[in-house]
This record gives sequence, structure tokens and C-alpha cells, in this order.
Amino acid sequence: MSRRRKIEKHVGQAEAITPKQFLGMLSGMLPDDSRPVLAYSGLFSIARSIAVSPETLPSILLELLLEAVGSDRTLLMPAYTTGYMNGFLDLDDQPCNTGMMNELLRKKPASRRTASAFFSFVAYGAQAGEVASLRPVDAWGQRSLFEWVEQHDAHIL
Repeated sequence: MSRRRKIEKHVGQAEAITPKQFLGMLSGMLPDDSRPVLAYSGLFSIARSIAVSPETLPSILLELLLEAVGSDRTLLMPAYTTGYMNGFLDLDDQPCNTGMMNELLRKKPASRRTASAFFSFVAYGAQAGEVASLRPVDAWGQRSLFEWVEQHDAHIL
């Protein structure tokens, strides 16, 4: 049996955990500091493990992640787009194609999006304004979110 099949079999047999247990797991992964958190989410990889309805799962997981991150930190999530349409891109209105949780975070009133046509990120929290003011020359170079993440020694989930 392949390693992947063993993992799928194990995950499929795992007992569901409560949202409170999941919050405890998330909180346990983050040290008690104020460093930003960059979260890459794979909602469906964990969906079967949490005891909530599929309809409410994305919003519940996002709220748990925000609670674990706390109000003193900044949460960053990819908010990639398909880019320009007819030579135009409105990052305020363009949905992200990186997942339901990411899109829910993007729609929160206090969220800010970085200025990158294809590789934008959404920021929520204490340093969201600072992140949104970045004006990169390219997606990975000077003044990019990735440089900022390195300079601020962000946690990556």
C-alpha cells in the first residue's frame, strides 16, 4: 500500500474533533508573540476531521483561525486572481481563487489586499495597512509581501 493510501485510510478513520479542540490545536502551533501569521489553507484536507456542517465549515474555520491568531497580530492569506480582464483589474472587487476561507477573509470590512495583479494577499489585523501599502516591483522582489514576511519573521501555517 502506498504512503498516500495509508494516510488517506488513517485520515478517513480519524474521529471528528470539535471546533474548540481545533482551536486548541491551532493555538498550540503559534508561540505567544506578536509576529504576523501567513496561513495557507487546505480546507478540504481537514474538512472531514471537524464536526461541523459542510455549509458552515469555511466561516467557522476562519473565525477559529482569527481567534488563534489574536488581535495583536496580522493574519495573511493568499488572495490570488486570474489577473487582468480586458486590460483591467479591480482588486477591491476581484474574488480570489485560492479558497473559500481566503475569500471570506477578503470580504471582511477591515481586510486589506496587497497590490499585485496575480499574487495578491489579504491582510487582516494590526499591520494590515502597512501590508497593503507595499508597492512591489515584482511579486517576489523588493517591497513585496514575501520580503515583508521575511523581514517580520512571520509564522507560516
